[in-house]
Amino acid sequence: MFCFFVFVNTGYGQSLYPIGNYENNGEIEFCRIDVRRNKLFWPLGPKGLLIFDVSDPQNINRLKLYRDYEIRSYQKIFGSPTAIKVVGEKAFLAHGDLGFDILDLSNVIDPELIGRYYRNQSVYSFRIYKNYAILGLKDMGLEIIDFSNPNDIQMVARKNFEGLPVNSIDILDTTVYAACGHYGLKIVPFREPLDQFTSSGFPTDFNTRADAKKIQVYKGFGLLANDTRGISVLDLTLNNYPNEANLIETKGKANDLFIENETMYVATSKGVEIYNIESPESVFKIAGYTDKKRKFQKLTVRGKFLYATYKKGWWFWKKFGIMIFEIE
Repeated sequence: MFCFFVFVNTGYGQSLYPIGNYENNGEIEFCRIDVRRNKLFWPLGPKGLLIFDVSDPQNINRLKLYRDYEIRSYQKIFGSPTAIKVVGEKAFLAHGDLGFDILDLSNVIDPELIGRYYRNQSVYSFRIYKNYAILGLKDMGLEIIDFSNPNDIQMVARKNFEGLPVNSIDILDTTVYAACGHYGLKIVPFREPLDQFTSSGFPTDFNTRADAKKIQVYKGFGLLANDTRGISVLDLTLNNYPNEANLIETKGKANDLFIENETMYVATSKGVEIYNIESPESVFKIAGYTDKKRKFQKLTVRGKFLYATYKKGWWFWKKFGIMIFEIE
């Protein structure tokens, strides 16, 4: 099943072992996944939202393909799930042309819509902050909404930067950072308190010199999955003026990252890598998994398991899949 792999363990107590795998033929849009209570939620873009039971990582059980639509002007408009976050019995979902959804997952094989926000823009990504969601629009910047009443979700602020895709969003103090692919980072300042989202200036740019795919703020630094350049470590001491304090070369393109307990996990086009980031100024690698055939795209970590999506093959032999690793 696993064609080629190499483990690296430099004595810091972590190794990666692949223990489960799901694979299918075809091509999908690789989107942000989440795992809660042994259920894995995998947005596929236009093909819908796949839900799995992963209570037995060696026997991944597909439960449901969730696809929703609305009738608009006598036509079916289907959603395109691109990012999901599960909190308790609820899920927040970036749903493309259907907007931003809040789902009840009490019955996981039959998600129930309990709130929807849509204002003529496709929603691609988001970041939850208290009772607010900062939405990354497909081609129109950011929109902040108040979802405290799911039956009446209201917009509270908008920051337009037309034509820019927003891949991921994070926050430091009163500053919002948006990773916008080959457009780099967009930096959006607000006044205090942040939850009023009152503007304190115009968005500014930071040239990442490669595709900005995922930004995560940690200890006053920004860790950026920066495609061909690897991982950029950005000093955010001056919130509006990042400085690249370090550059970590990864094996292959850095497509995604996830930070937990002073550890950074990175999905690359040649494998999965683990770094110690206790001190962001001096990040070092502690483990890795290399695969010649799989190009890893998105990942998340829950407990002792790492979940990573991948693509492989070419032309008519394209496949997509998810691999489960045990972290030891």
